[in-house]
Amino acid sequence: MRRWTRLITLLLILLTLGVVGGVAALLVKVEPAFYARETADTPRPDDSVLSGKVTTRLGELQDDVSDKPDWGATFTTDEINAFLRSGNTGKDPVASPLMAGSNRPRMDIQGDRLILADRVGSGLFSTVLSLELRAWLVDKEPNVLAVEVVGFYAGSMPLPKRAVMTRMGDAARRLKADVTWYRHNGHPVGLFKLFANQPGASTQLLALKLKDGILSVGGKNLPRTFGK
Repeated sequence: MRRWTRLITLLLILLTLGVVGGVAALLVKVEPAFYARETADTPRPDDSVLSGKVTTRLGELQDDVSDKPDWGATFTTDEINAFLRSGNTGKDPVASPLMAGSNRPRMDIQGDRLILADRVGSGLFSTVLSLELRAWLVDKEPNVLAVEVVGFYAGSMPLPKRAVMTRMGDAARRLKADVTWYRHNGHPVGLFKLFANQPGASTQLLALKLKDGILSVGGKNLPRTFGK
């Protein structure tokens, strides 16, 4: 009797693992709706125009940050995804180098949440990784950007957020920014101190807005002061 009980228990365990594994396999194959839409192979006749707007605006923003007292720019997700699709061709002199090491990255802004997604792997062993973030400037703390990691998924299956925190910390160090972490509503939030290696930095980020498909940034350059 005990032998049969053990056998039935083992079969139930194997069946459970099989069901769980099957469900997990289905979950990781689910693509975010916006990603499926933005990577569809249908022709996009306006991509070159929209992508060109991003290229022009990025160049103007770079010049303005260097030379003008006030600077800012606004981008739509339609424009950014057109820019990313142009990078996928490998022929765009601006977009293609920026996408080195990526596959087919796309982005969306839903309400105040920024969603980044990219396909990893190939064939049956591929999935779409997506990262859902919220970001805002910290009041009365110059150049401090808060980034909340709302979710990290393979398909529709949640993944641990620790890996994202590590990668974001590495990126911050490469950009010479300090980062500290705390938790808010159960989510990790990174506080990024921009221009941390420049005491009394003259460049200040004063505006960051994510709202319904639109990304806006703005700031100013303070008059430089020179010590004796």
